[in-house]
Amino acid sequence: LSNAEQLLALALFSIGAGVAVLLMVAAAVEVRAVLELVGEGRWREKGYRVIGYVVGGIAVGMVLAQLVGLSVAAGGGSRASLEFSLLAAVLGPALVLAGRKGLGMSLGFLALAALGVTMGLYRFPLPSAGLLTLGSLLVLGGALSLNRPLGARWALAVFAVAVPAQAWSTALTLVENVSRSTAVTIGSVLVALCVFYAGLTVSRTLRVGKSPIPVRLLGAAVAVLAIVWRFNEYRVWFERVVATEDALGLARLPLLSFGLLVVAVLLWVRWRRERRDLGRDQDVRGFNWLAFAGAFLLLPYGTVVVQNPFFALHAPRGDGARLIMSSVLSDTYQALNIKDEDELYDTLAETVTGDLVSDLYLDNRRRMTAGVRAGTEVTIRGVSVLEIGEPLDGVTSEEGYSYDCRWSVIARVQHIQHVHHRRNTYNGVLTLRSVDGRWKIAGVKLLSEDREVVPWDPT
Repeated sequence: LSNAEQLLALALFSIGAGVAVLLMVAAAVEVRAVLELVGEGRWREKGYRVIGYVVGGIAVGMVLAQLVGLSVAAGGGSRASLEFSLLAAVLGPALVLAGRKGLGMSLGFLALAALGVTMGLYRFPLPSAGLLTLGSLLVLGGALSLNRPLGARWALAVFAVAVPAQAWSTALTLVENVSRSTAVTIGSVLVALCVFYAGLTVSRTLRVGKSPIPVRLLGAAVAVLAIVWRFNEYRVWFERVVATEDALGLARLPLLSFGLLVVAVLLWVRWRRERRDLGRDQDVRGFNWLAFAGAFLLLPYGTVVVQNPFFALHAPRGDGARLIMSSVLSDTYQALNIKDEDELYDTLAETVTGDLVSDLYLDNRRRMTAGVRAGTEVTIRGVSVLEIGEPLDGVTSEEGYSYDCRWSVIARVQHIQHVHHRRNTYNGVLTLRSVDGRWKIAGVKLLSEDREVVPWDPT
């Protein structure tokens, strides 16, 4: 579609949405009229009541199904919305056990969610968002499953931090991946608010130390999911970061997690010794488990990268060549997202030899924007090396090592009306050369290129 056609389609969609709002208002007026008839005793026929309940139930069910479908499976792959609903599910019982169960909690949830959504829609940066989202699920779920409720201050602190963080993560994920992301985000917030209110209502009779089995099972399920998701993030981190650094002759040491693990073990040993020798059972197990959780959640943080003394520079082969090529290509393509051209050229110079910087920039910018109209925003999202062969014969370390390579680039393409992702797949011969201890691209011979549109970011 041309720009004018896209604007026309957007205007027609807005008109349709306005008509839908008017129909909702008309339906509300009719419902009020029916309730007035019931109150006056003028609506006594049993058949009409049955029809009314069936129609009303179907209508409410359709609305909830739409909201849940939008929030949980928006675009085909968002985990953030599901995390938000799980947080709402465990927050209700946690706050009730901490003595907080008034209507103000629901209003506070809505206000904090609105704050997080606003930051996400405007792409406001939030450091360590993954730690906040999964950490809150693990803390709240673990506290419920172990029947060790948080104190009022701790519960409110988690509430004040986790809700905007989850709303921010949901909004940012949807903005990056789906069309009409604002509407989908609002649907996700409504679902989470309903789940939170239901959790508060159902948990009103809970007492400290007497949590029923369903509540504990809910907490355990949420905590296990948080651990599984965190392990998956670590798997990706090890495959993309740690393994790549190892191929480059570097080693990453997790000093912070190691220190917390030592603290956790010392606290556990102290508790065991005092319980055995002195007959005292001091309550240090909470701090012990907190230290263990911190060591697990903070593994990528507080790390130090050092040179591997046993590494010898050689022509990369096999999986090492794939990791190094992925790292260099990723840095090269990600540089194309930089708007300032001086900064862009400086960044490209870190991964590309000097004689290739200008040509590679112009060629890749042309290929990534091929087939799009003016006003379209193209953002590189990820690069992966699909196949790479052994170093070709007839090259030296001074000239570099050449490889037959097949790689793909995922780009987010934002038009006026919608968002989609495009995968560009290339075949060619790439040359790597070590310059001052850093691998750079020293030659590109492109043989073929394929483009396809994908509905969701597959990176």
